[in-house]
Amino acid sequence: MCLDRQYIAINQISVQLPVDLILRCMFDDCLPYNLRASFCRLMLHMHVDCEPQEAVVPVRYARLWTEIPSKISIKEFEYGSTDNSREDMKKTFKSTMEFVDDYLKDVFNQHYPFGDKEKNELTLEVVNLARNLVYFGFYNFNELLRLTRTLLAILDIVQHSFSLLSKLTKSPEAGNNVLRTIHGVGEMMTQMVMSRGVLQGLPDTPPSLRYGKGHFLPDNEDVVVMDTKLKIIEILQFILSVRLDYRITYLLSIYKKEFGESTVIDSCSSLADYPPVPPSEPDIDEIAAKAESMFVGSSELSALELDDEGGRTFLRVLIHLIMQDYPPLVSGSLQLIFKHFSQRAEMLQAFKQVQLLVSEQDVHSYTQIKEDLDKLRLTVEKSELWVEKSGMYGSDELAEAVLSPMQDGENKPQMDSNQENNYEVLTKILERFSKMCCVNKKNRLQLQRLLKNMGAHAVVLELLQIPYEKNDEKMNVIMRLAHTFLQNFCKGNPENQVLLHKHLNLFLTPGLLEAETMRHIFMNNNQLCNEISDRVVHHFVHCIETHGRHVQYLKFLQTIVKCDGKYMKKCQDKVMTELVNAGEDVLVFYNDRSSFTVLTQMMASERERADENGSLAYHNTLVDLLAACTEGKNVYTELKCNSLLPLDDIVNVVTDVNCVPEVKIAYVNFVNHCYVDTEVEMKEIYTSSHIWRLFENILVDMATMCNTTERNRSDPLERYVTETVMSIIRSFFESPFSVNHSMLQNNQSTFIKLLQSAFRIYNLKGIISSQKSNIETCIKALADVAKARSIPIPVDLDSQVNALSLNVHTNAVQRAAKDWRSSARSRPRKEPLGSPDYKNIIEKLQRVVSCLEDQFSPKVQAEFSVLVDVLHSPELLFPEAARLRCESGAFMSKLIKHTKKLMEQEERLCIKILETIREMMEKKECFQESSQSVAFCRRAQLLYLAAASSFPDPDLRLPRSWVVGQYGGNMCSRPAQRLFDLSDKGRCANVFAPTCPEDIQGVRRFYFEENV
Repeated sequence: MCLDRQYIAINQISVQLPVDLILRCMFDDCLPYNLRASFCRLMLHMHVDCEPQEAVVPVRYARLWTEIPSKISIKEFEYGSTDNSREDMKKTFKSTMEFVDDYLKDVFNQHYPFGDKEKNELTLEVVNLARNLVYFGFYNFNELLRLTRTLLAILDIVQHSFSLLSKLTKSPEAGNNVLRTIHGVGEMMTQMVMSRGVLQGLPDTPPSLRYGKGHFLPDNEDVVVMDTKLKIIEILQFILSVRLDYRITYLLSIYKKEFGESTVIDSCSSLADYPPVPPSEPDIDEIAAKAESMFVGSSELSALELDDEGGRTFLRVLIHLIMQDYPPLVSGSLQLIFKHFSQRAEMLQAFKQVQLLVSEQDVHSYTQIKEDLDKLRLTVEKSELWVEKSGMYGSDELAEAVLSPMQDGENKPQMDSNQENNYEVLTKILERFSKMCCVNKKNRLQLQRLLKNMGAHAVVLELLQIPYEKNDEKMNVIMRLAHTFLQNFCKGNPENQVLLHKHLNLFLTPGLLEAETMRHIFMNNNQLCNEISDRVVHHFVHCIETHGRHVQYLKFLQTIVKCDGKYMKKCQDKVMTELVNAGEDVLVFYNDRSSFTVLTQMMASERERADENGSLAYHNTLVDLLAACTEGKNVYTELKCNSLLPLDDIVNVVTDVNCVPEVKIAYVNFVNHCYVDTEVEMKEIYTSSHIWRLFENILVDMATMCNTTERNRSDPLERYVTETVMSIIRSFFESPFSVNHSMLQNNQSTFIKLLQSAFRIYNLKGIISSQKSNIETCIKALADVAKARSIPIPVDLDSQVNALSLNVHTNAVQRAAKDWRSSARSRPRKEPLGSPDYKNIIEKLQRVVSCLEDQFSPKVQAEFSVLVDVLHSPELLFPEAARLRCESGAFMSKLIKHTKKLMEQEERLCIKILETIREMMEKKECFQESSQSVAFCRRAQLLYLAAASSFPDPDLRLPRSWVVGQYGGNMCSRPAQRLFDLSDKGRCANVFAPTCPEDIQGVRRFYFEENV
């Protein structure tokens, strides 16, 4: 009843079952485990997962300059909010957190933590409770690192001595950790090989296996145990993200300190209070050197390690989990291991996304958004308390318990002043957010980015999922505003489009607002349009069939077939296939006599012409969509469209006396792309008189425009003449297929009239520069044809053509200068000068990013190289008795099997695994392999060949050179080859040496040899 913050139940039951009472039941050893597990669940959903707790953002990208600390330490670092309410809640749940810590340590002390099936249910609920306490920010960073050690110890198959348990109670900074991060892993692997798997420098008390020899790594653990391990993996993923946030804060702190304290101003103060002070010049090299200390070399920052063995326990746990038969757990473990071996790359990528808020305007926007988000989040969370719903209460007793004091005798809550105010609050917030994203059709990228970094879109997406009555007008208004915000949020912003694309299923509904939002998500985004699935296209065509012929559905299909001026042939084919399969329910053409009469009546009706969602608008949009499907010379769609809309029918519609410019735009544009500007020759357009009948009708429309004294840019006739007409004239006479036919000689008079009318249009007053450019190219095309075909042109017209050709260049320069002046006027004002120098801070930060990129680049490659070595011989992480399952290619076989499952579910993770496997495969040398190793090679080769052509995303598709390279397609694996070869001097030489660049080799030698 309390699940997902159902406050109707929480407000009533929580009074009867306070925290202390539930905690006593959780502690009580006399109660059965399943009952204690139920009380843990009750504690979570009734008291922990409710107001005022909010999930903290583990990595914060929007940073106020004034809030960046000048000094930072692990003990003092807070990754969540530090307001008084959270501190009060920490005191309330202090005993609960102690129970969780004590219970987890008790589980660790067991010889086999998951040996008691009845207790496993309680363990799952305690771990889930711990996960939510972590998500809500109840642990500080120091406590998180200590919790990590406890969780890893529970998952580790090696049972350590009591000395390790004592370390769990200490601060991570107090640990005597000799091995550090990737450096430590390299040294660890070297020592293990030299000592045959026994790591030197560890405590004298030998660790023991939790399982007997031959009984380790069980595959048949039940789902409860697997879910428990999966939730531990989720906790570890969150903690790694918090560690990344700490590193970002640490680096920003160094950067701020380099500028000097004089640049720090109070957010409440005004710039006028500070005299201009030149900021100190930061030492970029010094900042970069300190950035490297985050990973190795600093005694304080070395406490960021996840265990006390330099990452060995962490890796052993992940390898152990990858060997399990539970796909979600395997995927989570693989993501963690890739995250562990890409710390520098992750840090660099995250630091590039940091948005420093320095100016007064930035600070004001941040404060306003934060305040609005807090209100919006709380209002959405408590929606069941204020959103009107009819018939939701079935008894008078429950109604009395949950209704406000204002009631009317019906089984329905009445809105009081506070509830009514919620609608107004949501309306104002959503309107404010929308204006932040877009003003006067201009995107405000900085504020779009700030809203993204602060998670505004996530709260609005939750708002869209609130259940409400469809006849609730106030909620309908709020939903429209929510969709308007999301549309403005991703407008012209590819990053935000990708962000909303992750929630695509939320918008795959028959709703028209959802269709419009989907259109904005894909608009001018080449990557998303290229990746679109058949399911999405089918959904919108099916919506037309089942929910009516709405223009919004067709406009979405228009958006994906043409992206940022480029024609998406794959999308064109998909859309055309779905349209043809749908048939007459979607494809509405007025071809026969009776239906043609209906079309003429609609064109004569002013009401129908003004209706943007009417039948005439649907028909025009459909013809536009078909034209877009053929645009860019697509022979498949051209042939399909020829059969759908014959040239005879098009000419009959366009030349009809009642035909309006809106219809002419759609039909003539269709002729241009489906019959004229085509991949193969459509002989009918060149051998028949149809096109000349169109030209004669076009001359009438051009004359009508010339006789109109007032210019109106929104006039469809003007748009038709200056854009559509000029385009088809130019395309027809420039077409290479028109040269082979003699129809032009028989219609020279029409040709000359077209040229004369084009000049008349060109010389009209009020024609804008873009229209003049279209007309100029059209006139030039006609003049070139006349010259090539020796068509006699009147003398005065010929002189006008010559004069225009001379003035084209001059006009182009003048238009460019005019456009530059207009854009200069619309540029945003510069920030007022003062202290600190905002521009200087941002520019220097970009220099720091560039410097870090150069510094981290070789070490990023080295990290990946170490990952390859670890996955190549993972058995070296385990004691001798526990290596059987990982040796002889068993681990790699398991990895490949799981990768096959990922090819259709998690493509990017699959690509990472394939890249890693590729690095393990030796191309230069062929070795004598055992039959088992050859089998692995064959399986890997088949996996690559399948992956090279199976990914729907071309950007993710593996290049064939990865699969069959310059060595004739021979692919050799190295499972039987030793990871390291020991040289005479006792040093460790890497067998990858011949294929690595020299700079990477140096880093790798440092990792593997320097401290042997």
